[in-house]
Amino acid sequence: MRTSIKHIDACVALFDPNAKPPATYHDGLIPRHTAPKGHLKRFILTQLREASEPLSARQIANAWVIDQTIEGDADTLRLLRKRIGIAINTIKKDGLVIEAGMDGVSKLWTLKKGGL
Repeated sequence: MRTSIKHIDACVALFDPNAKPPATYHDGLIPRHTAPKGHLKRFILTQLREASEPLSARQIANAWVIDQTIEGDADTLRLLRKRIGIAINTIKKDGLVIEAGMDGVSKLWTLKKGGL
């Protein structure tokens, strides 16, 4: 529903570029694309396990969009990268993944040897 409202806002902006949508549903408190508990962690670990090289949160987010067949617009990908980054940090505290360098902008992650 939130995505539909954003589309309506975009249509209104076509006719009135100065129109300001109400902030009540844009407050960032509405979760989008939530997954059952543990599903994202399992997905991340599976992606890292099956990868031939270290992956960034961006690459994992792109794989999630494809796997879940959801809209991969810029806002969704930004939100997913943040959620995946938080999940990776949690998995890192569990001792299952390690940082494997940078790809220029993003951290790369891989499974810890002997982890899974």
